[in-house]
Amino acid sequence: MSKILNLSKVLNRTDQKLPLLSHIQSRYISANSVLVPTHQHIAHLILDQKSANQAVQTFEWASKIPNFKHTQSTYRALIHKLCTFRQFNVVEQVLDEMPKRIGSSPDDDIFITIVRGFGRAKMTREAIRVLNLVSKFGDNAPSLKVLNTILDVLVKEDIDIAREFYRKKMMGNGVKGDDYTYGILMKGFCLTNRIGDGFKLLQVMKTHGVKVNIVVYNTLIYALCKNGKVGRARSLMSEMVEFSDVTFNIMISSYCDENNPVQAMVMMEKCFGSGFLPDIVALTKVVEILCNAGRIAEAVEVLERVEEKGGILDVVAYNTLLKGFVKGGKVKAGCGYLKQMEMKGCLPNTETYNVVITGLCESRMLDSALDMFDEMKRVGVERNFVTFATLIYGLCSGGRTRDGLMIFELMGEGKGGFEGHIGPYNSILYGLYKENRMDKALEFLNYMKNLFPRAVDRSLSILTLCQEGNIEKAKKILDKMNDEGDFPNALVYASLIQGFCKNGCMKEAVELMNEMIGHNFFPVASTFNVLINGFCGQGKVKTALRLLEDLKMRSCLPDYESYGLLIKAFCSEGDDIQQVLMLFMEMVERGISPDYCSWNALILVALEGPLAHYKSLVNQGKLQDDPYQEKVAFELDNLLGRLDQYEKDMEEYHANLAKWEESREKERRRLLMEEAEAKQHGGESVNKRRNFFQKLMSSTRSENVEPGVGKWVSYLNRERKLDSLVGRRPTAPTAPKGLYLYGNVGSVRRKELLSIEEGFTFTRQVLAPTSHCVLAMLQINYLMHEVWKKQKMEKSPQSSISNWVMNLPFDTKIKEWLVEEERYKQEMKMKNILPAVADKFLVDGQGDRRGASVLCFDEIQTVDVFAIIALSGIVSRLLSTGTVLVATSNRAPRDLNQTRYFWPLDSTKMKRYENTWKKVVEQSGGKVTSQTLWVMFGRTLEVSESCNGAARFTFEYLCGRPVGAADYIAVAKTYHTVFISDIPVMSMRIRDKARRFITLVDELYNHHCCLYCSAAASIDDLFQETEGTKLRRDVLAEGKVSSSGPTTGIISLLSGQEEMFAFQRAVSRLIEMQTPLYLEGVRHIHPYFHANQTGHEIDIANVVPS
Repeated sequence: MSKILNLSKVLNRTDQKLPLLSHIQSRYISANSVLVPTHQHIAHLILDQKSANQAVQTFEWASKIPNFKHTQSTYRALIHKLCTFRQFNVVEQVLDEMPKRIGSSPDDDIFITIVRGFGRAKMTREAIRVLNLVSKFGDNAPSLKVLNTILDVLVKEDIDIAREFYRKKMMGNGVKGDDYTYGILMKGFCLTNRIGDGFKLLQVMKTHGVKVNIVVYNTLIYALCKNGKVGRARSLMSEMVEFSDVTFNIMISSYCDENNPVQAMVMMEKCFGSGFLPDIVALTKVVEILCNAGRIAEAVEVLERVEEKGGILDVVAYNTLLKGFVKGGKVKAGCGYLKQMEMKGCLPNTETYNVVITGLCESRMLDSALDMFDEMKRVGVERNFVTFATLIYGLCSGGRTRDGLMIFELMGEGKGGFEGHIGPYNSILYGLYKENRMDKALEFLNYMKNLFPRAVDRSLSILTLCQEGNIEKAKKILDKMNDEGDFPNALVYASLIQGFCKNGCMKEAVELMNEMIGHNFFPVASTFNVLINGFCGQGKVKTALRLLEDLKMRSCLPDYESYGLLIKAFCSEGDDIQQVLMLFMEMVERGISPDYCSWNALILVALEGPLAHYKSLVNQGKLQDDPYQEKVAFELDNLLGRLDQYEKDMEEYHANLAKWEESREKERRRLLMEEAEAKQHGGESVNKRRNFFQKLMSSTRSENVEPGVGKWVSYLNRERKLDSLVGRRPTAPTAPKGLYLYGNVGSVRRKELLSIEEGFTFTRQVLAPTSHCVLAMLQINYLMHEVWKKQKMEKSPQSSISNWVMNLPFDTKIKEWLVEEERYKQEMKMKNILPAVADKFLVDGQGDRRGASVLCFDEIQTVDVFAIIALSGIVSRLLSTGTVLVATSNRAPRDLNQTRYFWPLDSTKMKRYENTWKKVVEQSGGKVTSQTLWVMFGRTLEVSESCNGAARFTFEYLCGRPVGAADYIAVAKTYHTVFISDIPVMSMRIRDKARRFITLVDELYNHHCCLYCSAAASIDDLFQETEGTKLRRDVLAEGKVSSSGPTTGIISLLSGQEEMFAFQRAVSRLIEMQTPLYLEGVRHIHPYFHANQTGHEIDIANVVPS
């Protein structure tokens, strides 16, 4: 060792250099022997010195205090301080003087202090030489305590040197290590990831009878978990007799790191059961992993249980829980928990408020976010850059750029050093871009030039180059901005996207749009309309449609131009009018009015007749030539031609009818007035004579006379007079006959009827969109209920008829008579329920217009007497008013009154079914929750498992209970993907269940849902409808019908023939629901994707198993 400090010179230095020591010395000396310092005081004083010289001077100063003598503790403090400053030469000198000054050699604690000093100085070889100092000052061998300390220093530096030291210096000298020795070696093995050697050491300890303590186990468990071998660590934990809180903290944290909340919770329960509490780090990890999994309620429960058991939570744990609330979209619940947190004594910090403000901005609760921002100032919590940046972006993206500018000004007034961050400035630009205030945006961009000259210059250069058409050079500048961290703004991206689209570089434009969204700058309609226009111009209309759907999922709002471009493109192609109609309906639902160009394009296409449209599709190869379909198209074309003149006649008829009704009402009131005047001037004698005869008649009237006959006669006489004065009701023109298309299962598809409706929609008045039989019957039920309630309420229409009567110059009795006559007229005109429902159809379909109506009705079927009576009455009324019926069915008219993925139930395929459900939930980006669906008439359906448009049921729940078509329609409208498990083979023993299942399949098919099933048989065997099968035998046995000979009429209904026929349709639909064409249409056709823009999309093709 080189000589660094001369101890003798240090001892001769004057105390004047240490005024603090002089003060302390005078204090003790003035008190003489009464205030002699203790050895502990002097040791602390030495340790508090800032240098080795001062430590030595303090030591010598203490030597001069009367009645004070140094001990091992003061020497140990001096040696510790000298080792801290690496004055190891002076340490040796101090050791040499110890026997002379205090009369004893250094003890083990002093040698341990020296060893640890060498360890801190990374002088491991010198630490081993301490053994020589031990031999120098004593005859005994080094103690185990000293040897373990040297071993501990060596394992931190080099495990191999430590192992060699253990073998030669310890085992070679007959020193038997204790559990602390083995723990040190285990730590060395684990630090160097030599876990195999660690297990060997563990086995040696067990072999030699050394008790393995908790520390050794915990060290090895920690090493296993650190290397990802959590299962092995769990097995090792099972060998332990007793545990510590450290054991559970290691395991809980490891399971959380592996994103395994279930095992983390299991380990936490074991921790509670063993009487321990997890530390705050492990607890925070559990809360975080539960929140990430959407299990916020469980996270709250974990925190509450820890509090109940006496655990103390810090603000980090609460902040983690608040992040979970925000991520789960439960911001209001998070705000409530923030108040609870304050009541429990844990004060929120800046990060707490930042989390809540972020959630409020994402939920567009901007006023609440501003209140939270003000609360930070009120309670004295510092606002940092994240606070301002989050709130500014939230306000600007939410359309409140003016408020964002106010917060921006507050940020500039503060002294937080926020000037170098460009993020808030880009947020202001984004807000002005969303509000289409481009002049203000450019003005603000120039304002930024003094603060961010390089970024602003490059942004202005890109904008200029885009205007000049030099897109490639502008893109290079953008790449340079990204590489150097200049953070491009929304104006730059919008200009580049427009430039690339003008040059036809759609791929580059889409990539830039995705990059723009990646920076949380969502394009406005004017920007992505350029993309839609570019794709449509290249003939990629479906790509443009997918782009629009994707942008809606990302909360981008299309305008009339977005839809107009797509409508015009689809109409120019003329092969997907159904999609055009869906776009129009979506526009109306969003409150967007189509422009003139959109209407004009659609009308031009709609004017093309069905026959021409059919031949066009055949020529394009999209349909195969079929004489039956051509005949259908011809008949439809013929019907359109016949409707031309009929519609003109109907318009003339309704005009004449309106005039006739007006004239008849005027004459009716005139006749009423004449009768009222005659009653008024009839004279008192007449009244007396009438009273006499009334008394006479009342005493002799037969009880069998029906009341109200006088009113009826009076009403009929008045109607005859009106017929003679005004004439009879105008006769409606004869309506052209409609069409009824029927055939076997699969031969008449719903798509054909939709194409029929397309031909009528903008050239004729369509009464209603194509209606399925079950849906129509539900609507009929609903309207019948409404009409019945309305008629009950109109039994006493006093207010509606007394307005013109009460102002007439007649006495009270005459007025009462007039009111009674008016009431009787209304009662006579009050229709039966079925005609009233039919008229309701006409009013809803026509609105304020009058003329012919076309009713498109899909799959007419009647399976019960009620359906036969209801449809007969309503359709008869509609046909009598001139409505034209176009319908499809699987049955001939004379027979109307007769009434995709399956897994067979084995363990492997059931596992595939479960995995498919998990994959759908994962792709939806949500969590599985329960939901309540509104059905009708106040009735609801509980759905126990649903997630962002996907739901899961059992067969028994949907078909084994008294539910009906209304429930299935509610399910089909709400969920685009439906899972049904445990479907049995259908037989007459479960006839009701089979019928419900067929209705369910019909509704899922009609609403274009994706269906996943696990069943007891394949599709072909699920409905065993052929004669001779078990189902057929069950049907014949139950209906007591012979298998030979036809079954007709009501016997067909009782025998199950209706079910057999329905089975064929269900099988056909289930097979079609497996086709790629059907599955691709789910995302574009199902109402869920038009009503919800969640940002999450399920890739049906990737979920479906091969």
